[in-house]
Amino acid sequence: MTAAPSASGGSVLLAIDPGREKCGVALIIEDRTVLHHEVIPTASLGEYLDTIRRSHSIHQVVLGDGTRSQQLAEELSRPERGLEVLLVDETNTTLEARQRFFQDHPPHGWRRWIPRSLLTPDRAYDDYAAILLAERHFAASAAIAEADSPPPSG
Repeated sequence: MTAAPSASGGSVLLAIDPGREKCGVALIIEDRTVLHHEVIPTASLGEYLDTIRRSHSIHQVVLGDGTRSQQLAEELSRPERGLEVLLVDETNTTLEARQRFFQDHPPHGWRRWIPRSLLTPDRAYDDYAAILLAERHFAASAAIAEADSPPPSG
């Protein structure tokens, strides 16, 4: 189960952390290289998908199994879209995304002395949750592939 190849030769996957008002989206290659990530309004997800598919051949979407996931999965998996939608457990992704956000955007000035657990990120970080969902999918796929491979002969 891999997504379509990208210009860089890897498989590209669209990961979505769905929410009522906004969604985190990420394009990530199988080697875990993040091509793009952002937070968009949930209402514009269809338009975003149409735009991103003009530049990337995407056939699989990883979707967090929380808020609005069933409704969104049904919408994304309509036959005319040609997408395979894979639900991924999103337990603790918000906490992990917050940690990842602060790794990529460490606090500066006086904020660096405040424990990160007390800081509020200066922007929404749902896109980091989408990255984590893709990573979970790739890890699960690798584990399945490893379990399915024949044992080494010795």
